[in-house]
Amino acid sequence: MTRFKMMLAAILFVLSLNIFASEAKTPAGPREEAPFLYAFSTSWTPVQLSCCPVSLFHDKADIYGINIALWLGVSPQKVCGLSFSGIVSLVWEYHCGISVSGVWSVISKNYGISIAPANMVADNSGIMLGLVNIGPMGDTVGNGLQIGLVNRAESGFQIGLVNYNSKALIPWMPFLNGSWPAKKTTSETEPKE
Repeated sequence: MTRFKMMLAAILFVLSLNIFASEAKTPAGPREEAPFLYAFSTSWTPVQLSCCPVSLFHDKADIYGINIALWLGVSPQKVCGLSFSGIVSLVWEYHCGISVSGVWSVISKNYGISIAPANMVADNSGIMLGLVNIGPMGDTVGNGLQIGLVNRAESGFQIGLVNYNSKALIPWMPFLNGSWPAKKTTSETEPKE
């Protein structure tokens, strides 16, 4: 019980620091409301170390190297390299490299390997390894590979116990399923007048 009280006091202390620091250091850009504490503000970094809401570099800094989050990632725009998170990993723009998360990985565009019990990737051009692989609004798009117990996509290749691919010849298939994104015609790619 004493350890629990100490952990609770430490969390409350960090959160109280966060309230005062968020007024002094406001991040630029569309997510200005994010109240993170950080030591340095740069546009990119080779190493990011964080334990949300505290991080070494600003949460908007692109990471080209190693991203280590003790329990929750600090939501960088881009990560190219190795990314590890104890519980949840968040990448807003794209990830290329290897992402390992203890519980959940949320990536907008994946060009590498995402390993987590639950992967939520909007556009997958890489590999998703997990128990559940889905997209944020249901189906994942892209021509990547999903390997897991339950996979849901609109295109790409799937290996798992339950595979749903809305564009496949047979949408629901056990073990294997797949389809490729439809190529856009010239009328679809030309701007409308």
